[in-house]
Amino acid sequence: MKNFRLLQFALALTLLTFVACNPDNEDEDPTPSEITGTWRAQESTNTYGSQNYYVDISKDSADANKYYIDNFFNQGSGKDLSCTKSGSSISLSSAPFEGFVFSGTGSVASNYKTITWNFTFDDGNGPESGTATYTKL
Repeated sequence: MKNFRLLQFALALTLLTFVACNPDNEDEDPTPSEITGTWRAQESTNTYGSQNYYVDISKDSADANKYYIDNFFNQGSGKDLSCTKSGSSISLSSAPFEGFVFSGTGSVASNYKTITWNFTFDDGNGPESGTATYTKL
């Protein structure tokens, strides 16, 4: 009888070890509605060809819809282009930036893992279009 109770206790303890309250989802982003963080950029333009680089997106502390893209267009760390997010759409600032004027929009995927960009830039020699895909790291 004592062995039977010990066996029951061991079985109950084993079952408790394998039971969880909620299923684990390790792939889930802790803040899926946020675009802040580091992204891998894959960009293509006629003049500069294909480029791969990294950008960091940060949020403005005073404006909930305003963000900054550090290293946009591979212009270097510490050089931020501002943009505005509304829903899943991001609009680039058209202010001069590092000798260029940009315009365009990005579309944020519903899982917040990619941003697809269509933009134009002008360095004074006429506008040119480009595309980019950002993938969240």
